[in-house]
Amino acid sequence: MSDAAAPPIRRSRLNPFAFPSDTTLRFILLVIFVVCGSGRLYGDFREDARMDQVASECISNVWSHINGILNPDTSEDAEKIGILGREVFSEIAKCSEMLRPKVWWSISGVLLTFGVAAVIYWLYPAWKLKAGGFTKITPSELPEIEQELRDICQVSGIRDPPNFVWNPIASGLPLAFGRSGRYYVALTGSFIIKYLCGDKGTFRAIILHELAHIRNGDVGKTYWVISLWLAFLIISIVPSLVVVSWCLVNWRLAYVFTLINDNVLCAGVILLWGSAVLRAREYYADVRTSVWCGVSQVDRALFALPDIFPRRWRPIF
Repeated sequence: MSDAAAPPIRRSRLNPFAFPSDTTLRFILLVIFVVCGSGRLYGDFREDARMDQVASECISNVWSHINGILNPDTSEDAEKIGILGREVFSEIAKCSEMLRPKVWWSISGVLLTFGVAAVIYWLYPAWKLKAGGFTKITPSELPEIEQELRDICQVSGIRDPPNFVWNPIASGLPLAFGRSGRYYVALTGSFIIKYLCGDKGTFRAIILHELAHIRNGDVGKTYWVISLWLAFLIISIVPSLVVVSWCLVNWRLAYVFTLINDNVLCAGVILLWGSAVLRAREYYADVRTSVWCGVSQVDRALFALPDIFPRRWRPIF
């Protein structure tokens, strides 16, 4: 292995305000949006018009007392600041009691969403292996392919190579998946026949692209994005639609408008920002692949890929 392919030495940063990579930064923002979205929707589930009106009146009284403390009209009012202060603290405690159930609903929604996302993230690799019918590539069964993959891993400089699995009767391009410490690269029989036997340079470029995802550390982020999407859909969007249907039956149209508006905004932001994470990781994987095998090989590999874009409305996104 050449010195150019050796992994760089990572040094600790002295600057605490240094920004992370684009992929990591977008992923952090996605997590923040999921927290806000699930908390907002579950807060809407606990909406009680009568209680909200009482809480608004309570907060209004608190602000009037605070204004009296900050802007005393006379010296006599100034002498009553201590009494007003005690009344303010009492009112704040009362208002907090009224708002507490809604806050707990929001916190429960956030915890439930991330709990389901964690379960999906943990189980996804096992489901992917079983659903795709993938088995491990062993030297005894496919010695030439296993040796070629081992050589490609040496070029990438990955200390712990992933598990290479394949399905001889499946079609499609390779895919890196898994979680931290247990990564897989899935190959298909049609891909091996078409590229390893026909265009070995393109074969190496495509495999290096998948290894670049592992080297960049974005495989875990990718499947966290998918897990958060699914969890938000199951835990927040689906119950919201049920509540909307119930409110329509009971003619609570104002509440329906609020829920639909929150659903559209939250789901749209989370979907688009998750897509931004997935798009950014592809750019950086291509850049790292071009460093390993040359820009010309990456260009040839991209040009050789089939056109997989549908013709209807999906190309807009």
